[in-house]
Amino acid sequence: MKRCKAKRSARSIGFARHLWLAALLLVAACAVPVEYMVNTTSDLPDANPGDRVCAGRSNLCSLRAAVEETNTHSSGDRVRIVLPGGIYELNGALALTHDNVSVSGDNPDTTAIHQIQSGERVLTISAPGDIWIGGVTLSGGSSGESGGAVRIDGNGTYSVTLSECRISENVAGFWGGGVYAQGADGALNILDCVVANNDSTGAGCTSGGGQSGGGGIMANGPRLTLFRSEVRDNCGSNGGGVRVNGGLDHLILQSTIAGNGAATRAGGLYIVNGGGRIEDSTPKIRDPRRAAFLSAAGKQSK
Repeated sequence: MKRCKAKRSARSIGFARHLWLAALLLVAACAVPVEYMVNTTSDLPDANPGDRVCAGRSNLCSLRAAVEETNTHSSGDRVRIVLPGGIYELNGALALTHDNVSVSGDNPDTTAIHQIQSGERVLTISAPGDIWIGGVTLSGGSSGESGGAVRIDGNGTYSVTLSECRISENVAGFWGGGVYAQGADGALNILDCVVANNDSTGAGCTSGGGQSGGGGIMANGPRLTLFRSEVRDNCGSNGGGVRVNGGLDHLILQSTIAGNGAATRAGGLYIVNGGGRIEDSTPKIRDPRRAAFLSAAGKQSK
């Protein structure tokens, strides 16, 4: 039997205590038993969700139809959605409720999921289990609530991995202009991604935005892993780049947080009542505000 192999060995990561990162990368290399191949960039609904056939108008398999079909699978079924290169314009948010899914784009330069409907984010994830999304750009999302591009609702124990992605030009009215995740039993893993030009003030980056935060990323409870990624040119009130609330096992490794802005404090990284490790990474200052702020319970090391 052919064995799945990680693209990068644990040795390349360089730290024995981070071996589990190799396991996250392994997910991308393993075959899945059910596959939906998207063959149109049109935003068409599925004709008959539950029949295990991804087909909308003219029997074409759209991204929306693939997601709708995926959501009808039994818990634990592994499903893979394949996105060839193209711009997939959405007329409303996608809602993913199945618990074992991978969405595989060609690469973020050629495969983009772009929201064109005002007031709608790109994707809401409300399932426990393992979700992997990679090789795509997520852009154009907007929400008056938290989560401009992606909102993860924290329904039980989950692991959501965003890999080799670009998350840009999204707006939220409160927390997480790019990505918002909640739930103490979850894990948000952002690997080899660029999170840029997102806004969590809801009123443009010149606004204070009240208690808004995490212009790029907001982890409200789950463990955050940021690995070989760049968070830049985002804005929010507290934590223009990244905001973390709670939790003691966060990891920022081989990543750069730079060029972000905050109206109140922490243009780069804001951690409240939580902690973890910052290793081989660079929070940088764009303006006179502090690059990082950690509460009394926080722990920062390099």
